[in-house]
Amino acid sequence: MSSVFKILHKIKNFCVKYWKLILGLAVFLVGFILGRRKSKDVNPLEQDDLQSANKALVEQLDAVESINKQHGDDLGKLIQNNKEEIQKIASTKKENFEVLSNDNEKLDKILNEKHDLKKGE
Repeated sequence: MSSVFKILHKIKNFCVKYWKLILGLAVFLVGFILGRRKSKDVNPLEQDDLQSANKALVEQLDAVESINKQHGDDLGKLIQNNKEEIQKIASTKKENFEVLSNDNEKLDKILNEKHDLKKGE
């Protein structure tokens, strides 16, 4: 029996020493339990607000997805056009280089016509 009294005495001393902490914990638990009960009761007006907010959010997300898809498609088209233009320029450059590097007379004629440069100047 004396060990039971020792344990009860230790519990009493703990409660006396930390009574504010125990009281705060009890108030918190009571508030938490009461808050959980009231949160289950949802006002129909609040429910309608939540549904309309969710609907608006879904519509916004759909709009953003469609805009992003259109932007991606447009970007792909622009990149493809850019690649085609680069290939055209590269082939034209190669052709011009082959034509002009083999014929000095053509090169002199082009320089004379476009830039008014004559051979030896």
